[in-house]
Order: sequence, then C-alpha cells, then structure tokens
Amino acid sequence: KEEDMEWLVTTCVQCMHLMVDLFHKFYAKVGSLLKDIMVMLVDFIAKGNATLAGIGVSSCVRLINFCGGEFDDETWHQVNALLIQYIKSNMPNFGVLERKAEEGDGEVSKSPRDKDMPEITSARRSEEALEDMRLIVVGLSKQITVTNLFLEAMQQVLENFIDKMPMTDQMDCLSVIGERHLKFSEARQVYCSNDILYRVPNSSREHLLRGIASHEVTPIQWILEQEAEGVSVSLSNFVKLLKIGNDELCGKVEDYVLQECQDIFDTFVKELNAQIETNAYSDKDSKFRQEQEAWAPAIVSSLEALAAIRTVRLEKSLTSIYPSLVGLIVCDDMRISLALRKVFETSMTGVVR
Repeated sequence: KEEDMEWLVTTCVQCMHLMVDLFHKFYAKVGSLLKDIMVMLVDFIAKGNATLAGIGVSSCVRLINFCGGEFDDETWHQVNALLIQYIKSNMPNFGVLERKAEEGDGEVSKSPRDKDMPEITSARRSEEALEDMRLIVVGLSKQITVTNLFLEAMQQVLENFIDKMPMTDQMDCLSVIGERHLKFSEARQVYCSNDILYRVPNSSREHLLRGIASHEVTPIQWILEQEAEGVSVSLSNFVKLLKIGNDELCGKVEDYVLQECQDIFDTFVKELNAQIETNAYSDKDSKFRQEQEAWAPAIVSSLEALAAIRTVRLEKSLTSIYPSLVGLIVCDDMRISLALRKVFETSMTGVVR
C-alpha cells in the first residue's frame, strides 16, 4: 500500500537510525543486547522486500560502523556468525527449478492421453505448471536479491574493520563471498542442460516472456543475468580487499579470485569452442548468444580481478589459466575483448617471457 511504503521510507528509517544512535551512545550499558538488535536488523534484510532490505543493510552497517571499534574478538565472531548464517540460509537453490521443470514435462506428456477432453486438461495442466514455475522463480529472484544485500553489508564491514577483525573471522567472510560464484555455476548448469524456458508450450512461453516487463514472472535467463551480476560484485569486492589487506589476507583473496576466474573461463571457453566447431556460433539469435550476453559482466569482472593480482602469485597459476585466456580471444563480445586485451598488455607482460 502507498501509505505503508511512505511509512517505511520516512518514519521507519528515522526510527531505525535513532535506535542505532541510542544503542551506540549507551553501548557500555546495553552492549549485551547487541545480538538481539542484530537479529532484528538482519530480519529486515531477509524479508525479501527491497525497501525493508535496504533499510536493514544501511542500519546494520551503521550499527557496526558505530560500535565495531569497541568489539572484542568474541563479539566479532558472534556478529560474523550471524551474518554468515543468514547468507547461507538465503542462498538460492536452483535445483528446485530443475526438478519442477522435469515434473512439468511428465505431466504435459501424459495430458493428451486423458480420455476426458484432453485438450482442455492439457491446457489447464500447462497453466498450473507455469504458475508453479513462476512462484518458484520469483522466490529465487528474492533470494538472489537478499543474498547480494547481505554480502554487500558483510563486504562494507570487512573493509571498514580489516585491521580490527580477527583473521579467522576475515577468512570466514571471504569464504562466504567466495561461494557466490558456485551459485552462478549452478544457475548456468540448470539453464544450459534443461532448456527450462523452452519446456513449456508456446502459449505459456509467450506469457512467461511477457511477464519480464511487468516483473510478474522471471525466466531463468533473467536469473542467470542476476547471478552473473552477483559474481561481478563479489569479484569487485575482492579487488578492493587486495588494495587494503595484509599479505595473509591478500594471499587468500588471490586464491579465491584465481579459482573463480579459472572456473568461469574454463566452462565458458569449453562451450564457446563447441559452438565454433559446429558452426553454431555464427547464429546471432542462438541460445548460446543469449547466454554469452548474460555471462559478459562476470567474465569482464573476472578479467579485471585477474589484472589486480600480484605478478608473483599469477606466475604460479599461469600454466592452468593461460590456455583459457587464449581461448577467450575468439569471443566476439567487445566488452570481453577489451578486458582481455588489458590483461595481456598489463599483467601478462611481466609473466609471459
């Protein structure tokens, strides 16, 4: 409702900020309530409502920024454990979409054999399957949004308190941020191997596609793009940490960056080569072209992150990652080509002799 939204962006925001200010002012006396306050704030993020989530992130970061200087090691551990718990519980599970698509296939294939008005029964089942898929995909898109917001909050905290947070907690934060690309890989696998968008009848498919504009329904292609954006944010955050972290932290960050880049490059290049070998890459309207468009931000961010890695560390992984970099040369996406050129002109100049 309009009045509810107005309340959220005015009264609610002011109340949350005042509560954080008061908690900070009297932290010495009410510090034992930190966990309760944090639970309330992260619940705002986990609701799935974009406005509530934004309020939760800003208030959570504001609270930790104000009070973090007074945290001891145990308090930092509790705060990070709470954030990690919520991040992991909200990570999207794309397997449920895959299973629903398989169930839908089974029902549609049986419907023409229905003795009682088979065409009507088939149409009804198709609409029911589409509605089920719509609800699942909308839920997944909310999980993606919530996960990215939690990671944004964690990243800001890690940046602001990199000198105060215990190293074990820093590593735990990096581990969670590093898991982000695994979900992108999962989304891509479901998208590529099952053709979910094309498993529904033409009439339903058109309805599904029309829903993109109104945001009533969200096809897996859109989810793949959101996941690629999530990977981009994750890698960008890693690059920031490389500039401010100590040697131990930077070494761990570089490990994550190299692993993400390796996974993304290898998988994409393998599919790209398969398209070229079958002459399918020349088809500008192919499914792979749509996938390449969705992948581009993640690949560009991976190349930019690779360029930020120290030469001495890059040299150790050269034999494994160099073939994939060479394989990207044949990709005709201008964004990828420009980012790849920068890597070869800067990072690889000192590595390849």
